[in-house]
Amino acid sequence: MVSDLPVAEIRRLYAHPVALEQCDLFTAKHLRAAEVGFTRSNVDSGLRWASAAPSDKAAAIVPVDYEPPRPAQLVVADVQNSERNTTRFVVVRGGGGFGDFRCGKTSLLIELDADRPGLLFEILSVFKKHGINLCRIESRPARTRPWAYVFYMDITNNTQTSEAMNELFAAPWKVILLGTYDGLPDP
Repeated sequence: MVSDLPVAEIRRLYAHPVALEQCDLFTAKHLRAAEVGFTRSNVDSGLRWASAAPSDKAAAIVPVDYEPPRPAQLVVADVQNSERNTTRFVVVRGGGGFGDFRCGKTSLLIELDADRPGLLFEILSVFKKHGINLCRIESRPARTRPWAYVFYMDITNNTQTSEAMNELFAAPWKVILLGTYDGLPDP
């Protein structure tokens, strides 16, 4: 966390929602009175802190290796809830193709054609049928229709992943292959 004030004087905290959640034990204990300004990224948090007026009495949750654009008199380290907290980044590049399912994992976005009972079950049953482990599923509001949702999914690839993808792409929902990649090794 960067600031140029003692923690007790901070009244505004800039933070990305995920970073704030990962540091909520610290903020609940030390920054209960601070108003939170949500940002698009950790770097955006640092930039908003740097451009804040001194009267804002601001701070920002930023990565430990963040280089503030203005001098910071106080850097509070280790404000995360867990020492094992990590953020993963994936290199994205174009090139077309269907994906290299020899890699360990695949990330997908599935946009539903309609909302009806059993629809999520239909999608998940494709993975079950092909013996594919679904290691993450997250729903988010769709940008195209009010009250509609999209699903972000990470799967562990196996020899049947191509067949499963063909089945998903042939279904009445929209599937976007976000990428294939090797997963991180287990700690």
